[in-house]
Amino acid sequence: KKYIAICEWDVKKGAQCTIYDVAMQRRRWTLSCPEIESWEFVAVQFSRVKEDQFLVTLSGGPDWALILWKWDKMEPVAMTKIDPIGPKEGEIPHISFSPHDEYHIIVTGGGLYKFFSFKTNDKKFIELHSQVNNK
Repeated sequence: KKYIAICEWDVKKGAQCTIYDVAMQRRRWTLSCPEIESWEFVAVQFSRVKEDQFLVTLSGGPDWALILWKWDKMEPVAMTKIDPIGPKEGEIPHISFSPHDEYHIIVTGGGLYKFFSFKTNDKKFIELHSQVNNK
């Protein structure tokens, strides 16, 4: 791994994700999205195919916003809310990129399973599959 992402919460500034270059031992960028209400990102993942370009974050409630970043440009490329009520209380979802296609993302955990695709020309997520198990 060449980079590391550390997410912090701030009541005034909102959710922030800072990316560090491990080899150079310095901070590269800090990402934030004023469009979300949450104070924190609860999950973060670099693309396995293009680690130096794409990163996905998931904000906490009340938004539960999935955001795909082109982090080398410090801009969100796509955003969607994963569920109006989020995962089951007390359980944090996980997010992952497909190891073969950086435009496919899965959100799992807390009785939640959602599979998304991203289309570069539409600049939005398309939900391909969703399952919620409320036991």
